[in-house]
Amino acid sequence: MSRERDRAELPIPLRRDVRLLGDLLGEVIREAGGQDLLDDVERLRRAVIEARDKPPGDEADLAGDQIAALVASWPLARAELVAKAFTIYFHLTNLAEERHRVRTLRGQAELAPGLGPRRESLAAAVARFGAEPGQLHELLARLRVQPVLTAHPTEARRRAVAAALRRMARLIAELDTARLPAELAEVRRRLREEIGLLWLTAPLRVKPIGPADEVRTVMAVFDDTLFSLAPAFYRALDQACRGLRGQGPRDGVAGGAGQRGVRGVAPPGQHLGVRGRLAARTSRAPATSRRRW
Repeated sequence: MSRERDRAELPIPLRRDVRLLGDLLGEVIREAGGQDLLDDVERLRRAVIEARDKPPGDEADLAGDQIAALVASWPLARAELVAKAFTIYFHLTNLAEERHRVRTLRGQAELAPGLGPRRESLAAAVARFGAEPGQLHELLARLRVQPVLTAHPTEARRRAVAAALRRMARLIAELDTARLPAELAEVRRRLREEIGLLWLTAPLRVKPIGPADEVRTVMAVFDDTLFSLAPAFYRALDQACRGLRGQGPRDGVAGGAGQRGVRGVAPPGQHLGVRGRLAARTSRAPATSRRRW
């Protein structure tokens, strides 16, 4: 499949986001490392694209050898910068693809609001197992979610990099709602700023991880994930169960505010351990107060 065909098959919003992020990254590379560095990045990118389009055989092998020779011709410092440029580019394209998946899922829901729950959603699972309310109650009563937080995180990526990617994901989402030229320009400016910060951030830890780092890594899971997603999951499950036969608005999984629950099902946090209960209790607290935990 040719590069042109691949590009033509990309949805327009996704193609727009990838192009914008690539252009902004190019500006950052030029500003930080000079035009020569950007030229080397582009030279390698074009060589890889050309090699990909060649059929398997001697031509493809020769193209691979040429790419290896190109990389070997660079000093180690230059090769590291080129590798960093590609790493950031892949981060950015992943963000664009994740955002487009959200667009696709929301579009499906908007186009077919009367066709029932979306496949593989919570509502679809409830509809499947909720034909007999007792069956659903029994399944939920036996449900346990037990996160495993390792003492030595296997994720080599630094928290600073992960935080920057989360900020950029929110900015990419704003591209769908920004309508005025001034709004688009502001989102673009902030994206460029974040890409610049990402370029200046060391992608990997430069010293061994210590006990305090391990604690901060685990706590980041609560701040960035569990505090927001666990209550949202309970609310979504509660909403999906409200339409079950014979179940009123106060008989949902979480009982609206999380005080009641399906018969035999513990309220949010009961099966999450001490920290899980703290997450449930503080889910509506301001971020500044949650940080104390």
